[in-house]
Amino acid sequence: MRITSALWVELTAQLRLEVWHNSEWGTVCDDSFTENSAMVACKQLGYSEGYTIESAEIEEGSGQIWLDEVQCSGEEESIAMCPHLEWGNTDCVHGEDVEIKCYAEGEIVTPNVTLRLVSSTSEERPNRGRVEIFHGSEWGTVCDDMAGVEAAMVICRYLGFTTGTPRPGAYFGAGSGKIWLDNLQCQGDEGSLEECYHHIWGENDCDHSEDFGVECIDAITDATTSTDSTVQPEDGV
Repeated sequence: MRITSALWVELTAQLRLEVWHNSEWGTVCDDSFTENSAMVACKQLGYSEGYTIESAEIEEGSGQIWLDEVQCSGEEESIAMCPHLEWGNTDCVHGEDVEIKCYAEGEIVTPNVTLRLVSSTSEERPNRGRVEIFHGSEWGTVCDDMAGVEAAMVICRYLGFTTGTPRPGAYFGAGSGKIWLDNLQCQGDEGSLEECYHHIWGENDCDHSEDFGVECIDAITDATTSTDSTVQPEDGV
């Protein structure tokens, strides 16, 4: 899932909802899309609450309309888990694209840490790569010391996937510049890397041969998903 045409206002985001499927972004039709579905989408993006809106300030989408008749109960962890028609099966037009407004009670999770997956190999995919994090106005890598399955799970869920596998040892090629995080120790249920234990930003004894990577998957649809390579998703947001 991703935020598009976003208008940030303090702890609020107003956006057109898009989902990633079949290596392509697409919109969601508003047929049967209720406040419960908006709540699921916003929580998946890291906010605490959300609701549907109609805003003239948000442009219509283009390309695929991936989901129609999305009917969430509000308890699902992602839009992909909600009942919906088959992917791409719709009679909608982009004038019916879902628009939602998300907000947080306190601190927004998603915008705090910007992540991306980068690959220096010839086979570059949006769901796998070297983990890079934006901090202090600069991109940097994560050292693989102590970083394991739990860290991969947190990273991949943060990017919109269901789960993930760690790929240590500069598996996707060595980065350059800063190594921002070392001794990253997650429990697996954190909302972002900031909630995991780690050394002080930039404090490490690593080199880029130890850059940490992940391979994210969507266990629900058994398909790989992504997020802009800077924050991308699973099938369903």
